[in-house]
Amino acid sequence: MSFPVSFSLYDLVEGDAPTPFPASTATLEAIARAWIDVLLAKGIRGRLWVHPASLQGWRGAIANYADRGRIYYCNNGSEEVEGTISLSLPIHPREAFLVVQSREISGFLVARWESAERFSLSCGFESKMVEKILQAIQVRISIADRMPSELLQNETFSCTSESDPALIARVCRKQMQYRDEISRTTRDAESLKEIFTKQLFPRGIEEIKITLTHIKTALSLLESSQLDRDRQQRYLQLLKQEYERQGSLVSGMGLLLELDRPKTFSPIQLENFVPGIVSTYQPLAMEKGIQLGYTIPLGLPAVSCPPNWLQQIIIGLLNNSLQFTRVGGKVSVIASRQNEFVCLAFKDTGIGIPPRELSQIFEGFYQGRIAADNGTIGAGLGLTLIRQLLLRCGGSISVVSQVDKGSIFKVLLPIKQ
Repeated sequence: MSFPVSFSLYDLVEGDAPTPFPASTATLEAIARAWIDVLLAKGIRGRLWVHPASLQGWRGAIANYADRGRIYYCNNGSEEVEGTISLSLPIHPREAFLVVQSREISGFLVARWESAERFSLSCGFESKMVEKILQAIQVRISIADRMPSELLQNETFSCTSESDPALIARVCRKQMQYRDEISRTTRDAESLKEIFTKQLFPRGIEEIKITLTHIKTALSLLESSQLDRDRQQRYLQLLKQEYERQGSLVSGMGLLLELDRPKTFSPIQLENFVPGIVSTYQPLAMEKGIQLGYTIPLGLPAVSCPPNWLQQIIIGLLNNSLQFTRVGGKVSVIASRQNEFVCLAFKDTGIGIPPRELSQIFEGFYQGRIAADNGTIGAGLGLTLIRQLLLRCGGSISVVSQVDKGSIFKVLLPIKQ
């Protein structure tokens, strides 16, 4: 029996499977994440057949399942992915598929690229269709010396058990949840571009102009032959402050530009994450005469966030609290469960924020009157960055404050599903 150079699973299922429908990469990602999440949550050991593993959103989901089941990467010998078994299979170059095979639930996703970000997609949970796909794969696999023994057995390519309706319903709910999450993230990314083009970029240019004006003025005054030592020191201090402000501006805008790059959302246990960061600020707190502590109850659910993002969020809010708290004050970090989130509250007994400024503190380049009076040096991008980081991992930030009483910044982090 001979076969063409490449064969099409899409053509194989067409006519027998549900009618194909238009879909985006976000939809494919939502389906893959939903299936694998349910397999993991229920402790189901099964097999995944996938191509290509590098498709947006698939690699992370596949890696999560690598320790639980078998993953066969049908790559036609083009790439190896850690945690998978590579199979040489002549798949049609414009197709992608994911087949889930287990006793409790089985399903398939077969898609064909119509354009860079659009697919024609067919998917379902019918065991007969899953078996038809697996048998088509079986007869086209190129036999290799290192091939696992189970791939030489017909039983590996059979699918006789029907999927549990309760598990199918759970997968469908998860798909809807992830599609909403991905859509929200996409809207947020578009919002960030608008913020840059309409707000941050023009304001950034103005900030640079102001800084250069201050530097030019200070330099011209320093050239005066009649300048006394005290005024010389003041102008040198001005140059130092403008240098630090410029560095803060460049760093902050650079971090904001990094937000659109793909990130790995990892499960993080706050009890193992927060104490180490807070401890690094103990010497600074002691030097300022501030009492710094944390309360992280054991057993809180893991949260979903890129670790470096969460580190930036915690460091930014700790810096903020310590900066605006006077000698003898107190700063606390307290974690608690709030429905589908874990709350991290940053409480301080600092100088507080006037009510009229509370709605503006998350805007780019905003520095309130009290911050200016306090001699704070910065670009006013710290809270803007923190808010954008939280938006992109499904979280949020809020603040309550009283002048001369202190502030509480509450961060809500989504629980890892």
